[in-house]
Amino acid sequence: MMAGDIPAAPIGATVGMTLVSAENATVVSRRPRSIASWQDVLVRDLNPTSASMAGGWDPRWAKVLAVETDDDAGAGAAIVDTNGDGADINIDRYTRAPGGDWEPGPSGNIGDKGWCRWETGVACWGRTTPGRTVQIEYAGARHQVTTASSGWWLFVTSHADSTSEPRHI
Repeated sequence: MMAGDIPAAPIGATVGMTLVSAENATVVSRRPRSIASWQDVLVRDLNPTSASMAGGWDPRWAKVLAVETDDDAGAGAAIVDTNGDGADINIDRYTRAPGGDWEPGPSGNIGDKGWCRWETGVACWGRTTPGRTVQIEYAGARHQVTTASSGWWLFVTSHADSTSEPRHI
């Protein structure tokens, strides 16, 4: 570990986001090397370009596979192939700051399907045919998302019900 690196935390540790169903998942925090503070990476519009920048990912290798937000809840997330070869996929979570910008939060390794919950939101993700509509059930309501061209789909909503688990139906 290099000086200034923050060690990964095992599942179950409280680090702002708990990954629940991803195998061999860890929750990590990282600070972009070229940026003085998190305030330098706040972004107004969360999209693949801003998610890569705010997450501190090297654009030469990392590829953002899906981005989703729930503006009313102030929750957002991005699925990122961190080195471009499909071997290390992360979910980065974001929270809308009082000024309206998206603040990057913890990031964690994920598998092909799963879900996570954090202070302001819940995310559910998976893989299927690009363009396919996927239905999610959460807190008694059904939602639809469209799979990105990468083959990944991502659903994000408010942390409305702490006892519900989102599920792909």
